[in-house]
Amino acid sequence: MPKLIFVIAEDFGFLSHRLPMALAAKAAGFDVGIITRVNDQQTRAQIESKGFKVFPINWQRSSINPIAALTQISEIAKIFRRERPDIIHNVALKPIIWGTLAALQSGVQRIVNAPVGLGYIFTSDDMMARALRLIVAPMLRVAMRNHRVRVIIQNGDDWQSLARDGIIQHDRSMIIRGSGVELEKYNVMPEPDGPITIGVAARMLHDKGILPLVEAQQKLQNAGMDVRLLLAGTPDPENRATLTADEMAKISALPGVTALGHVTDIPSLWARCHIAVLPSRREGLPKALLEAAAAGRPLIATDVPGCREICHDSVNGILVPMDDAAAMAAAIKKLAEDENLRKKYGAASRAMVETDVSAAAVGAKLVGLYRQMMTEIQ
Repeated sequence: MPKLIFVIAEDFGFLSHRLPMALAAKAAGFDVGIITRVNDQQTRAQIESKGFKVFPINWQRSSINPIAALTQISEIAKIFRRERPDIIHNVALKPIIWGTLAALQSGVQRIVNAPVGLGYIFTSDDMMARALRLIVAPMLRVAMRNHRVRVIIQNGDDWQSLARDGIIQHDRSMIIRGSGVELEKYNVMPEPDGPITIGVAARMLHDKGILPLVEAQQKLQNAGMDVRLLLAGTPDPENRATLTADEMAKISALPGVTALGHVTDIPSLWARCHIAVLPSRREGLPKALLEAAAAGRPLIATDVPGCREICHDSVNGILVPMDDAAAMAAAIKKLAEDENLRKKYGAASRAMVETDVSAAAVGAKLVGLYRQMMTEIQ
């Protein structure tokens, strides 16, 4: 069996976003392993129960310590030399750089690099982000442009941006839209009873636009419209854009806002909501919107890369400018007051995810890439 190893930052991230890809590879005859940080043994057991090997690595996503980086790259290379994978698949910026350098050290011939949205370093304009860009961009060029590497980009905006900056090459990159939605887990759900409820499933970060969304919901509350907001997700202390505990406490105390924390049963979240919202500043291809669309929900999202790949304005939802609470409030109000429009957009959402973003479609494209690499790169 050809051997495939994913390199991904967190074990829970693999379960929530990469599992369909790994299952497709396993079904196609690959022996699949995962190098990741193990946060708890229960999550590790869940991964292993699917038939995947787990290779723990002790790293922190937010760390930029060069000594720790060299140690971690050496640890990954040691795993590669022992396991001798035919292909490695690195997901997100740090695993891409660390994993590629380890692969080049250890003689791995085939490397898939998959940035999943350009993240804080490329979306923020603060001093730290600008400084990190100066370091990360040249390292990405090294990681992306080697002849052994093929690059998967999740949306056209990121593909054009990375190509323009000379980070990727056209003939060694392709667009695969997300990691796939398992449609069998989602049925089109009737709207819930009670007040209009909007939901967001995301990490509680400034970059996800949580504060402008809360401001928009409060504008409607203050205007006498009882619109409820469900926040599904937690702060991420390893992300520099995280909301603080004090910010979350203030948000949770506002009228009509419920902070649910981490939610594992995502279909149950959308069963409670009339509308799905994602006010992010940039995405790769947001699985939260894909899952809401699979449940037949109308969407509201910011008009930014990634979001506009899923939320098509006046087709299955409404696009609004980034960080614009007034425009967000107007969009929520429009859908809240028009049940027929919600149903129309919800039906279009479901139809959209049944095409090239289903788990089956994404898995087939990914396996096709793996097989092509097995023949092209020796």
